[in-house]
Amino acid sequence: MVQINGIVISILVAGASQITFSRYIYILTGLGVVSLFLSSFLALRAYTSQSLSIGISSEDIDRINDNNLSEDQYLVWYLTKYYPDAVDEIKKKIEKRADNVEYSIYTFFTGLLLIAAGVIMQFATQ
Repeated sequence: MVQINGIVISILVAGASQITFSRYIYILTGLGVVSLFLSSFLALRAYTSQSLSIGISSEDIDRINDNNLSEDQYLVWYLTKYYPDAVDEIKKKIEKRADNVEYSIYTFFTGLLLIAAGVIMQFATQ
């Protein structure tokens, strides 16, 4: 998504040096470029968000050792406490990432529509 946004903005900059624009295209294209930057930010935020921790952490191992859990007690603890909590935590992180990706896509297409509207307004006013 970030690479596509960069390509679109590069094309706009290259084209901007060749054409005289009206105020419509400045406003709409400016809003479109802002939307593309926001899309890039949201995509990067989704990419660099919290990492998923799968498996038992060192704190969990310390808790097991401190409580001297037998294999049966450990299995009961793992299946009743640790596993459901871990699944819920991972689900929340994945949903947050999905939201950022979804918003990134929405803002990308909004940016493209604003840029297209600016270009159409430019040709319509000539």
